[in-house]
Amino acid sequence: MCGHSAGTLCPLIQHSAPLKSITALAGVFGLGFPFLLLFLYRSGLKNSKTDEDMKNTRLKYGFIAKGYSKEYFWWELLVLIRRVACIFAVVTTNDPSTQTTFVLFIIFFYTVLHLKNAPYAYGFLNMYEFVNLLCLQFSVFAQSVAYASPDNTMLNLLAATVFLACQIVFLLTTISIYFCLAGVIRGKMSAWAATSNSLPAFFMKLLAGVGMSAL
Repeated sequence: MCGHSAGTLCPLIQHSAPLKSITALAGVFGLGFPFLLLFLYRSGLKNSKTDEDMKNTRLKYGFIAKGYSKEYFWWELLVLIRRVACIFAVVTTNDPSTQTTFVLFIIFFYTVLHLKNAPYAYGFLNMYEFVNLLCLQFSVFAQSVAYASPDNTMLNLLAATVFLACQIVFLLTTISIYFCLAGVIRGKMSAWAATSNSLPAFFMKLLAGVGMSAL
């Protein structure tokens, strides 16, 4: 027995039901649904008999594998597992030190996986993900240091500096990646415009000519 009156539920029972619901929802929407999409995408490509069938499959389900190399089309599922694991690490315990330890371990593990496999199709995307994971690790560590030493002014200042530096590095990396993506998209659009006689292709050629004139 919980030792409470008949009209009061045991706190463990009160919190176990929402936790089970959160776990079930995270499992279904965070893992089950993406896994189903990847399965449909892979099976659709295997069963495609014509180029048109393959194109339709990629239009329907290819968004979940967008940006990854062909052999790592399933990597997005690992990314989702990482996020769900971090959520579980936070909601399954109330101890900040335990939460931080688990989250840091998860992020470090996925950083090693990323360095070993480099799953993205473009090098700058692999670099962007690496910087993202690295900044995330240092940010979490800085917050844990500040939380563990609220009365230590020097440690709090150092933690705040590290946290701010991580945000600045990530912002600058994001801006750089934006320009890299713009260059890739422009190159693809220019290649398409050079081989097409459609009206949008005509405007792309015109804009390219104006850009070259300005240079």
